[in-house]
Amino acid sequence: MQQRYGMRWRILAAGVTMIAWMIVYSVLAVTVIGWIDVHPLVEGLLYAGLGIAWIFPMIWLFKWAAKDDIAG
Repeated sequence: MQQRYGMRWRILAAGVTMIAWMIVYSVLAVTVIGWIDVHPLVEGLLYAGLGIAWIFPMIWLFKWAAKDDIAG
């Protein structure tokens, strides 16, 4: 029973952290790309790349949230 509560807590914490990360990341990405004066095609490619890149820092969070609490 204790295992389920630990996992539920981690999933909730991971969800809140992911939402906060996405807000900060998107604001920073839009701000930085706004500073750069590039061709619209390059700008689109930058947005596409940054739209995929957010997942890499979150991988550890997903692994942590899915971790089993079984000790032994």
